[in-house]
Amino acid sequence: MKTPAPEKNSIQIEYWRKGIHLTSLSIPIIYSFWLDQTQSLIILISLLIFALVIEFLRFRPGVTGRFFSDTFGFMMREHELDEKSKSYSGATYVLLASVLVIWIFSKPIAVYAVTLLIIGDTFAALVGKRFGRNPVFGLKKTWEGSLAFFISSLAAAWFIDSLTWEIKIAGALAATVIELAPLKLDDNLTIPVGSAVMMWLVTFLI
Repeated sequence: MKTPAPEKNSIQIEYWRKGIHLTSLSIPIIYSFWLDQTQSLIILISLLIFALVIEFLRFRPGVTGRFFSDTFGFMMREHELDEKSKSYSGATYVLLASVLVIWIFSKPIAVYAVTLLIIGDTFAALVGKRFGRNPVFGLKKTWEGSLAFFISSLAAAWFIDSLTWEIKIAGALAATVIELAPLKLDDNLTIPVGSAVMMWLVTFLI
C-alpha cells in the first residue's frame, strides 16, 4: 500500500508553506519596533503592487509563469494554481490584509491581528495535519488544529503589552472562529481583518 506516502509528502509540503509563512512575522515586528504607520504603508503597498504584477504574469505564458511554477508550484494550493479561477496566492493576501489593518486600526490592534494570522494559522495547520483526528462539525478543520490556533495565539499575546487581555482573548477567539468558518474569501485576509474588527469593537465595551 502506498497510502502513507502522500500524507507524508503533504506534511512536508505544509512545513515548507508554513516556514515561508513565518517570514511574514517580520511585518508586525518591524512595524511594532521601527516604523510608523506611513512608512509601513509605503513599503507594504509597494510590495503589494509588485505581488499583484507577479500574480498577473504567473498565469500568462512566459518566463515569469514558468519560474513561479517551477520554484513554488509544489507548495501551492490547487486553487492557487488553477488557471481558470486565477486565484491570488496566500502571500498576496497577507500583504493586502496587512495594508488594510495597518491603515484602518491602531498599531497594537494591527500588530496583533497580523500576528494572529501568522502564528495561529501556522500552528493550526501543522498540528491539524499531524495530529488532527476529530473534525469540527463535519468541516475539514479539526478540533486539534483549532485548539492549537487558539493556544498559540494566546501565547503570542504575551508579547503584546499595549492591549488588555480582554481585547487579546477576543481577538484570538475571533481569529479561531474565522479560521474554522468555510468562507469563500482567503483566510489570510479574513483572519487579520475580522480579528481586528472584533478587537476594535471590544475596546468600546471595556
